[in-house]
Amino acid sequence: MAGLKCLGGQWQRLALARSYYRQRPMLFLDEPTAAIDPLEEMAIYNKLNELASGRTVILVTHRLGAVRNADKIIMLDNGRIIESGNFEQLIEQKGQFYHIWNEQVKWYQSGGRK
Repeated sequence: MAGLKCLGGQWQRLALARSYYRQRPMLFLDEPTAAIDPLEEMAIYNKLNELASGRTVILVTHRLGAVRNADKIIMLDNGRIIESGNFEQLIEQKGQFYHIWNEQVKWYQSGGRK
């Protein structure tokens, strides 16, 4: 389909729809909601929770709220694992994940103002 153009988060939506119908045992998603507004992002992550049932999902993201329900979170820095665990464990450790999480929470609570 030469000339086909998708705007905003349409490619992400299309990829998630394809993964829903293909029923593969593993999903690999790299920033699947990067170009999507927050309300649509929430809907997509709710659908992703359904898709994840019985599958392995590898999700690469900088939005830590997206991994809140993950069985295991692996945090990398310059290609090295610096922390791993589930959400509660990483919050309790008060390491890098905890600090980034708190900064993102502050950002949303302030409406993006410093």
